[in-house]
Amino acid sequence: MIFSRKLHGTFTVCGLTDNFMVFARDYLTKEHIDYFIFGHIHLFRSEQIAPNSQVIFLGEWISRCSYARWNGQDLTLHQLPNP
Repeated sequence: MIFSRKLHGTFTVCGLTDNFMVFARDYLTKEHIDYFIFGHIHLFRSEQIAPNSQVIFLGEWISRCSYARWNGQDLTLHQLPNP
């Protein structure tokens, strides 16, 4: 994967801090948010950052066909099967 640091800031994966996680953690000091949802970065994961707060990275639709589903209580990540 190649990401523009100019467009996306410092970007890392596998639990390392990136600007999206820093933003979410900082925002939680001001207000509770259940789900921070980010897209357009081709990362598919959900990470608990505080009790009842998650950061969701939606992945991408072109090759992974990933999406989030809200059932009225929970937000879950899914992928369509490869054709």
